[in-house]
Amino acid sequence: MNINIFPTSKEAGAQAAITGTNLPFISVSLDQRCREQQVTEGWFKTLADVPLEAITMSIRQILKAKSIICTVLDGRKAFAVKEAIEGLSSNLYPASALQKHQNTQLFLDTHAAGLLNR
Repeated sequence: MNINIFPTSKEAGAQAAITGTNLPFISVSLDQRCREQQVTEGWFKTLADVPLEAITMSIRQILKAKSIICTVLDGRKAFAVKEAIEGLSSNLYPASALQKHQNTQLFLDTHAAGLLNR
């Protein structure tokens, strides 16, 4: 896994991951916190505009790709990044499954990488 840390960007992206299924795509319910994040990141103008459900790709499906490029921006994701990279592979941190993939590149800003020991 290649890890690249670059200066903070004001733009942020959203990422969803679900484990434990053989289905390639999954319908998920979005909780209040997730919906508020969509507004904060500028994907929707108001909370009322954010759908209650979304479709996401399963981890199993993502791992079928020949190469994976993952971008993580913002300190809110720092603990999840630490667990994904330095922790054991666990369904509690779906991105930790990327440890098993032969060709994964992570691009992190300094805030997302802030808790890493390496």
